Amino acid sequence: MKITALCLVVFFQWFLILAEAKQQKSGSKIEKEEESIGPIKNVSIPVGRDATMACTITGKFSMESLRISWIKVRTQTILTMDARVITRNPRISVVEREGDLWQLTIKDLKPSDQGWYMCQINTDPMVSERGFLEVTEPPSFRDEKCTGDLIVKLGQSAVFVCEANGNPRPSIGWKREDDRPLSGAKAEGSTLTFRSVGKKDAGAFLCIAANGIPPKRSKRFALTVLYPPKVSLNMEVLKVPRGERVSINCSVTGSPPPTIMWKRFDENIQTDGVKHRVYNSRSMTDVESRLEVLLLEESDHFVSYSCIGINSEGAAEDRVDIEVIEKQPAVYDSAPQETEVETRVQLWDTNEGGEVTQEGGGHGNKVRPTKSSKSSNFQINLYDTKRIDEKHQERIHYMHNQANAKFITSSNVVVISFLIVILNLVVRF
Repeated sequence: MKITALCLVVFFQWFLILAEAKQQKSGSKIEKEEESIGPIKNVSIPVGRDATMACTITGKFSMESLRISWIKVRTQTILTMDARVITRNPRISVVEREGDLWQLTIKDLKPSDQGWYMCQINTDPMVSERGFLEVTEPPSFRDEKCTGDLIVKLGQSAVFVCEANGNPRPSIGWKREDDRPLSGAKAEGSTLTFRSVGKKDAGAFLCIAANGIPPKRSKRFALTVLYPPKVSLNMEVLKVPRGERVSINCSVTGSPPPTIMWKRFDENIQTDGVKHRVYNSRSMTDVESRLEVLLLEESDHFVSYSCIGINSEGAAEDRVDIEVIEKQPAVYDSAPQETEVETRVQLWDTNEGGEVTQEGGGHGNKVRPTKSSKSSNFQINLYDTKRIDEKHQERIHYMHNQANAKFITSSNVVVISFLIVILNLVVRF
């Protein structure tokens, strides 16, 4: 009987223990179902700005027994607990709003702040939700990974490298600064490759990085192509009259820009301004030079002038020969020319109305009276036509009305006066 009673007591105690455990387990499930966290939204914020992430608690819970925490998942760092900031980062703060909204704020975002953040409640088991913070960043070049300007010789290869950081990762594009096509070059991502550079490949190029986060970035690269000079005078022989001056123009191309020298035969020219003067103008790869030779003399006949261009890649020369010729004088015909004089005299008599006309070639002229009803004036028309030379001809017209004479040239004053006296005598008689 005693054994039976003991067994009944033990069984009853085990029954109570199991019932209590079952009740505790059921209460824990109810607590879990009643306490939960709403979804946390992912946010994307530019670097340097402030980011806020919200954690909303739903259900019934006791603040005395539960704790709300923010944790950075990647480093497993507890940032806040309830309304207190645990981390020593002064940019982080937490705010409780209306008892069920907990906001985590990170000021002045840095790229290292990007990652997953977790809001958790220390229930058993633990309740948590996570949200992702993306810190966007405009492109920035990694100067240590970029090549600088390149200087290569004609025909050699050249490679530009341009790398950039940013979030999202930037894409790289290439273009010429002068907007000409990228002929002869191959652009692949962060590299721009020239297999064999030519003269036209020289210039500036732009590496452009973009990721959708303004602003875009560009980096400038310069390509210098070295090649020997080329000299051009565009003439071989120059004929110049003695006593005149001459200008000789010389065009020189090359990279680096060549230095120009002028020589007379094989001697350097002294540009003292007395015999020779030199004027130069430069651009990136071209040099224009003008040599003036003053007052050419007989000793300058068949003198050779050389224009020489020199740079680090070589030298080139072109020359011109000066041929001094005699200055041709002006040509005039000095042969004597015949002089023709035609004289015509017309007279009208006041009393008789007669007309007297004299015609002749200027020697042994005779006067022939004729009748006329003209006015009672004496009029003399004298035409002298003189041919002085092949280029000049002068026609002289004399008019005499009553006793007043108008003379066009002074060379015939005596002749005209003599003719007037004779004609007056003829009329009277």
